[in-house]
Amino acid sequence: MPTATDAGTDPFIWSEVVGEVKIGVGPTVLAEADGETLEVDRHLDDHLGDNPAPVAFVPSVGEMTRSVSAIISNNTLPEIKQALWNSATPADGTELSSSIRHLSINTKYTRDPNRSIEIQTPKVIVDLGDFDFSPSPDGGKLSVSFGGRCRPSGGSSMLTVIAKTGDTAAYV
Repeated sequence: MPTATDAGTDPFIWSEVVGEVKIGVGPTVLAEADGETLEVDRHLDDHLGDNPAPVAFVPSVGEMTRSVSAIISNNTLPEIKQALWNSATPADGTELSSSIRHLSINTKYTRDPNRSIEIQTPKVIVDLGDFDFSPSPDGGKLSVSFGGRCRPSGGSSMLTVIAKTGDTAAYV
């Protein structure tokens, strides 16, 4: 089987995140996760002035959204129940929770011991409208997406990225 040396600039791939997708307070390791999305929108407005082409871009308050997709399983059900009923084990007849649910989403991609990238979002608002559990007439897996808009959490930022590059520390 052909092999190649990591040039240090190769992109990280999903198979390098095995066992490192974590959500919630525990945090719960989501072995069932099959994808993630992180979107940063700076909400730049263009100012045209007297030209048809933009003269300047004016930044406004932007937003970040983050989500992790997985299948519904014994591992993801407690997180779903916590988001919907504010309890991992709700009693029959319990009303849906009206409180806003937050969870943390952390992923870590590891290429080798010297090269990894970790993405931490400590406070993501769960959008309960995203939980649509409709069975397929053909059977098969039921997918669920955990995520929403990111918010700062206490004294920490809404996004932290920790990169281990493998570069030498001999800087002048």
